[in-house]
Amino acid sequence: MPDPNFDYATAFSRNLGFLSQEAQQRLREVRVAIRRLGGTGGAQVQALGAWQVGVITIA
Repeated sequence: MPDPNFDYATAFSRNLGFLSQEAQQRLREVRVAIRRLGGTGGAQVQALGAWQVGVITIA
């Protein structure tokens, strides 16, 4: 269950400077699928989460 006090803008404000506001909004709307977590898959999921990708599907 999502935290009702969660503020998306505050949580990911650390990315400003690396990404513009427009780029952050675009990432928030992206859907990504990761197939297999061996090797680099786990690291990719962590990186995508840190960059605030909207939906990550693990297959």
